[in-house]
Amino acid sequence: MVVLGLLGLLASLGPAAFSMVMDWHDTRDQAQHRVDSLVAVLAQDVALSLDHNRAVLSRLGLLLRDTTNPSKAALVDLIDPKGQGWVGLYGRNEGLRVASADTVPARVPDRPISFIRHDNEEASLVLVEPVPGGQRLMVAAVPVPVLQSTPGVAITIENAVGEVVLRDAGSVAGTLDISPGESIMARRSVPGRGLTISVVQPAGDAMRLWGPRALRTGLAGLLTALVVVPILLVLAKRLVRDNQASAALEAANRELSRSNADLEQFAYVASHDLKEPLRNIASYVQLLQRRYQGKLDEDADAFIGYTVEGVRRMQVIINELLAYSRIGTGPLRSSPVQTGAVVSAVLGNLKAAIAEAGAVVDVVGPLPVVMGDPGQLTSVFQNLLANALKYRRDDVRPEVKVQVAEMGAEWRFSITDNGIGIDPAYQQQIFELFKRLHTRDRYTGSGIGLAVCQRVVERHGGSIWVESIPGQGACFHFILPKVG
Repeated sequence: MVVLGLLGLLASLGPAAFSMVMDWHDTRDQAQHRVDSLVAVLAQDVALSLDHNRAVLSRLGLLLRDTTNPSKAALVDLIDPKGQGWVGLYGRNEGLRVASADTVPARVPDRPISFIRHDNEEASLVLVEPVPGGQRLMVAAVPVPVLQSTPGVAITIENAVGEVVLRDAGSVAGTLDISPGESIMARRSVPGRGLTISVVQPAGDAMRLWGPRALRTGLAGLLTALVVVPILLVLAKRLVRDNQASAALEAANRELSRSNADLEQFAYVASHDLKEPLRNIASYVQLLQRRYQGKLDEDADAFIGYTVEGVRRMQVIINELLAYSRIGTGPLRSSPVQTGAVVSAVLGNLKAAIAEAGAVVDVVGPLPVVMGDPGQLTSVFQNLLANALKYRRDDVRPEVKVQVAEMGAEWRFSITDNGIGIDPAYQQQIFELFKRLHTRDRYTGSGIGLAVCQRVVERHGGSIWVESIPGQGACFHFILPKVG
């Protein structure tokens, strides 16, 4: 009987101990994966920002061949229409001469590559190059949103000679002086850029949730062993089967996640590698257009115009593909979002399109506060409202209605129009990437907008669908969870 009791005790506590150990390994693996993902995203965004700055400096160099004293307006034109940041021209010993923005440093940064931390915790990557044959320096800076202070991790960026150009301890107490055995670490270089990025998370922070779970598991195992040893033997067998099924499901989920990550990485790399040569092509073609417009025959002017338009359309597609690939990368930064303010901002962005269409946009009732990423949710309303204005009928005045309905623990948002509508056969396909139902000469666009909407809504725990009658309009619905 004593032997049977001991065997029952071991059979009860053994699975609990095994579960605690496996949970410890899984928790640490998940923490390592999060740190690896963060350093990969940092390396990608820093590389993209460096390429952007170098392209801006290249365009500034071309501008300085035509004029030695460019105006502020000329410098503003060097920034992409949708881009952020600034570009400036400094004297080596005179400080700032001219810049595209008003709030820029009075003195030039002391390194070729450096970072500036702003009051809102955003960091800008700064690139400095001398003007050939002169005593002036060209400077370009662009914000790197992913470098905002990330709670619980410490970020360090070093240049090629080992100097620290950015150090952000986040919410980690003290500095980055944490021994390797007490931390989760990841390190990655930015290829061809001479920068190395390190991300450190204290192991105690990463494993904080494991302790209470392990304690609960141990107490439950002991109580079961002392009270219901015979029943526990049966449950232990069932637990083994359940663990096997859970492990198989988790392995399948990891494989699916890896496959999705590979596809996202392919889309990012493909679009990123195309962006820089395309920007150079655009710069030189636009230079040809400015210099030789009207100096050649009509065919040459038309050919240059076609080329400029084609390059511009490719830039739009590549930028939207990059934005699409970034959705779902890294942790979702959720905060309370006032959807009424988001819709007002979007309507302000679309003011010209609303006036051109002569449309009436009706926002019904106050819109609620939801938890989510403000920028991503703005893109959902922007795409849906822009589509409602774009796909209008010529014979009626466009009317668009924005409204919300309460559904238990969720909000259902609806955007209704009286436009051309969507055939039922295509109401699922329109959410596919690059899916277009009309020719580009009839309706502009890249076919990415609705795919972005679906990805953002699903990442926020909701769903999106459309109801439509061809020739009578369409109503797009999407669901978002309530706050709390």
